[in-house]
Amino acid sequence: MHRRNATLLILLGFATAWIASRGVGSPGYMDADYYFSMGQQWAQGLGNEEPFLWNYLGQPETIPTLSHGYWSPLTSIVIGLALRLFGTSFSIAQIPFVIFTGFLPFLVWRLALAMGSDPTTALQSGLLALAPGVFLPFFVTTDMFSIYALLGVLLMLVLQTKAERFNSVRWVVAGILCGLAHLSRADGFLFLVIPVAYVYLLPTGRWQKWGLLVFGYFLIMTPWFYRNLILFGSPLNPAGGRTLWLLSYDEIFSFPAEILTPERWWATGLKQILFERGSAALIILQRIVAENGLVFLAPFMFLGSRTQWKHAL
Repeated sequence: MHRRNATLLILLGFATAWIASRGVGSPGYMDADYYFSMGQQWAQGLGNEEPFLWNYLGQPETIPTLSHGYWSPLTSIVIGLALRLFGTSFSIAQIPFVIFTGFLPFLVWRLALAMGSDPTTALQSGLLALAPGVFLPFFVTTDMFSIYALLGVLLMLVLQTKAERFNSVRWVVAGILCGLAHLSRADGFLFLVIPVAYVYLLPTGRWQKWGLLVFGYFLIMTPWFYRNLILFGSPLNPAGGRTLWLLSYDEIFSFPAEILTPERWWATGLKQILFERGSAALIILQRIVAENGLVFLAPFMFLGSRTQWKHAL
């Protein structure tokens, strides 16, 4: 039964991803356009150059300017590899994302089994991963959605590995996956919270496992930190830090970017700060219900999280 279910989910996964990709003829929005454009730059060996401006947070002085002062690079690098190897069209750039999306149902099924689900429930989990609602077109365009989802599932699977002979490797791999998540999104470093918390709950060997996690993470991130340090004078993307002091989303296009300071942010008053953050939190909650939960699935998500809470990793 397991082999049949695995084959079914792989075939359905790739068929669904390919069909969805045929309905996406261009990047479609700014994020995907940026990654595709920078993928073209990487394919030409110009990955450190950004031949356009879309905001001023990194305080660009010329065009071209330094690349990835705001966005993380992994998606562009993946696109660049595809374009370098197979061609220059948008359809070629989609290939990695179709592959990542195609494997997700199978991996979700494997994760459900590893976490103790019965075969029927695991199969249902895999089938639900076939079509992630409004996100499906985003998964097969030149954006980081399918990469991020893939890394998340793989991290959870690695943490489920119980074989003692893989114990040390397991934690290094978990750290590598966390590093790749950070390389794909600025908030990807939060992936580290999951294995760090997991290790904290273990009775022995915490410091060794934490050390292996950190080693794996820095194995991936050190070259990028070094690159940023050389080009920007800081290991982190310089533009990302300024977003902490935005009073509204529109201020992401502020010029000059020096106006975005902690002092200005605090001067608006605690009431206004809490109001803006509360409004953002409400929007996020609405999107969880409407997008992630497809409205009708949202109640079952919350119910499932409550009833299954006792089943720890």
